[in-house]
Amino acid sequence: MKKDTKKGVTLASLVIYIVLFTGFTIFVSITSTNMNERLFDNRGEAINYSYLNKLQYNLENSSLNSKDVTVTENEITYSNGDVYTYDVNEQVIYKNGGVLCLNVSNFTSSVETGVDAKKLTLNITFNKYLNVIEKSIITCVEAM
Repeated sequence: MKKDTKKGVTLASLVIYIVLFTGFTIFVSITSTNMNERLFDNRGEAINYSYLNKLQYNLENSSLNSKDVTVTENEITYSNGDVYTYDVNEQVIYKNGGVLCLNVSNFTSSVETGVDAKKLTLNITFNKYLNVIEKSIITCVEAM
């Protein structure tokens, strides 16, 4: 007596294969989405801090090379000719007409006059890939 063996793919093995394949696909999809979100968060932080450093360096350089500073609502003007302008609609800071910083969601500045110097305070917020950085930059312009 010969046993009757079935050859080929049975319905049960096909269902198991589809369930395992679907589970593996879902696992890979969730893992890659989580990794991608962390990557964008880190990238946004790096971009925001690079713009902050660039702005701080340029403001300090302008302050050292100037004798006076004036501030209006969206503009900072130094006596050496450097003009920093904030465009609210584009969320961009321009220096002398060229783009200096992007992704600026808040820009407020004020000047306090002292005996020998003027103190410029700039409160700024950068926003990129849901990463928000709020900082204050303070520079002094000394009358020479």
